[in-house]
Amino acid sequence: MKPTTVFFALALMTFISSCHDPASPEIPIQDKEEDEGYADLAVFSQPWHAYIYIDGLDTGKRTNEEFQVKPGSHTIKILKEGFRDWETTIIATAKNIGPDQIVVDAKLQPVLITVTNPTADTIWARGETVEITWEAQNTMGVNRKKMKSLYLPYVKLYLYKGGSEILTIVSELENNGSYTWTVDPSLVDGTDYRIRVNAAPEKPNIKKIHGMSEKFTIREGR
Repeated sequence: MKPTTVFFALALMTFISSCHDPASPEIPIQDKEEDEGYADLAVFSQPWHAYIYIDGLDTGKRTNEEFQVKPGSHTIKILKEGFRDWETTIIATAKNIGPDQIVVDAKLQPVLITVTNPTADTIWARGETVEITWEAQNTMGVNRKKMKSLYLPYVKLYLYKGGSEILTIVSELENNGSYTWTVDPSLVDGTDYRIRVNAAPEKPNIKKIHGMSEKFTIREGR
């Protein structure tokens, strides 16, 4: 190998090494290899295929999964679209091996959506610009905003009259809790309108997650 080639290779290796940030956080896990000093951890959830975070960091794994974790205290957070975040703390030791492994079994609960406007006292005029608002149970803890998109990133808004859907207000909207809408001028007068907020996109496992407003009134403007 020519001296110039050797020099170039060494320079490239030095550059790559300098790009590594030694202060970057390290996820305290590894694939299960029965290494001495590590504890065995099995993480399950119902429903499964949920994201697994340890100490606020994404492991890149989903339930149900088994791996090894460094001894010590760890916060396990389970996240799945359409479901409330689930969190627990474990204490791992080198004795948690094989049949004595740590088992985390998360029972996930659907997110609840509450429509806060319109209310039962609301009267909207046809052609009027109004604000629809809703609340969903948010992620708790310091990483709330960072992880928000994992559990309910988008919603879909419908207008109902009586028990029937009559139009889609917006097919997909970032879940920011509000939407400005111009009331359709073609709607008929009525006191039995409702706004429905659905999880979106409407995948089979989360399409049932929704919030419905109280009945309100739409009529001709004054």
